[in-house]
Amino acid sequence: MSDCPDCCDLTDNRGGNVLHFAVESGSFKGMRLITEKPSLANLINQKDKKGNTPVHLVAALGFEDCCLTEHHLVDKKAVNNKNLTALDVVLETKHKSKLPLPGLTARFLKNAGYKRGRPVIRLKSPDSMSIVDNELIRVFEETSKSHQIVATLIATVTFAAGFTVPGGYSGIDGPDEGTAILTRRLAFKTFLVTDTLALALSISVVLIHFLLALQPTNRKIFFLFTWAFIFTVVAMELMMVAFMTGVYAVMPHSSSGLAATICVIGSCFALLCIYLLKFCLCD
Repeated sequence: MSDCPDCCDLTDNRGGNVLHFAVESGSFKGMRLITEKPSLANLINQKDKKGNTPVHLVAALGFEDCCLTEHHLVDKKAVNNKNLTALDVVLETKHKSKLPLPGLTARFLKNAGYKRGRPVIRLKSPDSMSIVDNELIRVFEETSKSHQIVATLIATVTFAAGFTVPGGYSGIDGPDEGTAILTRRLAFKTFLVTDTLALALSISVVLIHFLLALQPTNRKIFFLFTWAFIFTVVAMELMMVAFMTGVYAVMPHSSSGLAATICVIGSCFALLCIYLLKFCLCD
């Protein structure tokens, strides 16, 4: 070091310097000698080709009491190419440690102020993303036809139910001629509201699938298809509620048990639809 100072900057084919070599050799005397010389301070945080500093190697080898880990110039937050700090390394390589109790090394580093690093969010390559997107779009196109059929059936049924209302129309001459007989009943009002909402949502689904035929961007296709699916399920639930309230409106008070049974069966179907919707969206 006195005759040829430049030799301290030499690295091997892995990018490691002399301090890396001292750590790998388990030479505590060599580590102490290097860290005590101010002229060699640049070696303390120097990284090899894998991004490991000498402290990373200390953690990987499980050295507990080491002068290098407590050196005032050591970067305790340094990360390697895998975004791992020294503490991350010792926690992930416990089975490779030379110590009988590798947990002591992690505890020593924590007490010395070492922290865990942030996880790396690995994004898929553009090629793989395009393959996934194209496959997803193809599935959407195949299922779009069946969704249109379902939405059209719901629209047809709810449209017809809006004019063939439960209880029929009044045939008595007067200002109320031709109006619905059960207009004043709450169940009938609920029937009209839910039937109209189901019709509006089903027509919206048909419109959305027409927009999908215009070949928008992949992001818009996914957005529109998701809402079309949600609207379809909600329209089916509303159609079931309209059926229950329509039947309840025309049932006499003496058949309240039968009406309650129909409502319970319909409610079970509505809950099943909600569960399936939640299962599909959360999955």
